[in-house]
Amino acid sequence: MSGISMSGMPLPILEFCNRLIALARCLSALRSGRMPAFVARQAPGLAAEYGFWQNTLWKGFHQGLIGHGIIALALNCRQLVREGRGDRGRYQALVSRPGAAGPAIHALFDVVANQLAMGASYVGHLRGIARHLGSVMEGDDLTRFRAIMATMEGQLDAASECLVGNLLAEGGPIVVAITDIGLAAGGNGAILTARGIVQIGPAVARPSPVPADVLATARLALDWWAGAEPALRQAAQLILMIDRLADATARQSFAMDTLAAIRNDCRQVCAMIDTGPPDQWADAGLRRLADWADAMMRIEFAEPVSRQIPG
Repeated sequence: MSGISMSGMPLPILEFCNRLIALARCLSALRSGRMPAFVARQAPGLAAEYGFWQNTLWKGFHQGLIGHGIIALALNCRQLVREGRGDRGRYQALVSRPGAAGPAIHALFDVVANQLAMGASYVGHLRGIARHLGSVMEGDDLTRFRAIMATMEGQLDAASECLVGNLLAEGGPIVVAITDIGLAAGGNGAILTARGIVQIGPAVARPSPVPADVLATARLALDWWAGAEPALRQAAQLILMIDRLADATARQSFAMDTLAAIRNDCRQVCAMIDTGPPDQWADAGLRRLADWADAMMRIEFAEPVSRQIPG
């Protein structure tokens, strides 16, 4: 990080938070997606391992990277500022070596990235199971269903909120709430999971109301499900899971790229503390760090909740 860059720009806050929100939404959808029951019956070991991976990935992100990493760093920095501590060494200790609360923040990024990459291994297993379903995996009926679900994903994308500058300027707490959306497809326990919807505001919101256009598209998906043969339903559950995993865990996926961008944002914060020129620290570095810490401490990432649209 060059001295010119650090001296001429504030530390990232708005874009940084919006990237965190986007990644949280993506990983929450991974966590909430169920292994199809027919797959779990065929491969109970795979289903158990997958469930463990889902929970470990989310815990590493939500509790580890956000809670014990980014928010803990902001909390510790703000506390030092409020105590009037200007000695740079105290701040450097927060990012240069592991602290009492857990590993250094850079290691927490590696934990999430490694866990996310591990999910790619399930794609191959599931595609192997899909091959046994035969030609139903390639039919026009399944293509139509995937198009319906893709439309609903786009509608949920459009309805999800982002953090905006005027909300930051208003002061007070900011809560990021994710509602995972699932389609309860009939009475056999199948849940077709879509990416959730994000609400951002000054208080914890109840589960987000589902927009009318999403409900209309969900009804098309549920009508399709009601008219599908059992083999086609199995194919639908499986292809949705494969699509989501493949999209999220590929090396150049949205989730991986967003995680890399968040890491770079956090690297700017750590560089301001640890390696920036001493005159910048005394002149503006500590003030910029304090502004960043104050903003981050106002943001709460609530645990996602689930809402099902009945079939």
